[in-house]
Amino acid sequence: MKRFLLAIIILLTMTGFRADNDISLSGYYTNLTLSKSGTKADPIIVTGNGSHVQCLKITGNWVYVSNIVAEKCQKDGVLITGRNVRFENSTVVDNAQVNGGGGTCFGSPIYHGIVATKSPVTIKGNSVYNNCGYGIRSTTASIENNSVLNNYGVNIYGSIIKSNVSQCEYSVNVGIRVIGTINIFQNYVQGCAVGIDTDGFIFGSISENAVVNDTIHLYHHALGTTVNGNHTTYPIEVLYAGANLYDNHLFE
Repeated sequence: MKRFLLAIIILLTMTGFRADNDISLSGYYTNLTLSKSGTKADPIIVTGNGSHVQCLKITGNWVYVSNIVAEKCQKDGVLITGRNVRFENSTVVDNAQVNGGGGTCFGSPIYHGIVATKSPVTIKGNSVYNNCGYGIRSTTASIENNSVLNNYGVNIYGSIIKSNVSQCEYSVNVGIRVIGTINIFQNYVQGCAVGIDTDGFIFGSISENAVVNDTIHLYHHALGTTVNGNHTTYPIEVLYAGANLYDNHLFE
């Protein structure tokens, strides 16, 4: 028996397993900072179990967080400054309350629902709505498969934006705003005054997106950018020559 237990301990040590790397949350937290770092072989895994967090900061590296509700923070609901972070399958609602709350927002937003400042970071499978700032803002993260609704000004702002649903019940909102080296792929944007637009020079691809009730606006230089396979309600708007547009279609 002793030899058997010793063999298990050696195996766990060799595979990098550390039991204290798994964190299970329960209840309500006003300010929660996840500063501990894991490794590629042994990331910090934080399971929220539906816990409510007023303001969440993820400063550690190799941290995976899922199933929390981030709500009613005065500043950023979720602020990610670590690397190799995954924030998934959570709800982010009614944050950036310095600019209002309860569906009524004002001023120029400086805080947002989810913000990530470094890479690699993945923001995936979240429900993000009614924040008095942008829903998701990051030019470094991969923003994937999120449902984003009725955030103040812009629902999703970034560079790598794939397979998201961005919807607006208030026509002043922007569905998706892009900048830099981009990959904007298979997103569905509906009901926004501005479907997809740019916030500066872009290079990359905008492909296979659906924009209902508006179109794609290339307001800035997009030399060499490929825009293809998109469906929009109105023709794509291009202000500067150099983008490569083909196989785009209008909804019938």
